[in-house]
Amino acid sequence: MDNKFISRDTLQKRKARENETSSQRETRLAKQREITRQKRARENANAEEREVRDAPQNLNSQQKNLQQKYQDSGTDGAEGDDAEDDDAEDGADTHTDAGVLEGMPTLP
Repeated sequence: MDNKFISRDTLQKRKARENETSSQRETRLAKQREITRQKRARENANAEEREVRDAPQNLNSQQKNLQQKYQDSGTDGAEGDDAEDDDAEDGADTHTDAGVLEGMPTLP
């Protein structure tokens, strides 16, 4: 602890811990565990609230990103000689996927 200031309160608490009995130590540690448990519970509750609150915004962002990605792929594919081949492949995949989905049974 070179050249570091230690507050009087810290020194008093340290000395009290050094001189406490085993039952006092057990009591102090139990209180400390309870305080830590409550703090974690509050943090978890706050995190869950943020997730619920931000979920619609996150979905909107994801949807916008997908739309932008789709638009970008459509404009990039239109240039060059490969445009016709790309469109044919995309169309075939779409029809194949649609056919597979139409034949699948629905869940009750």
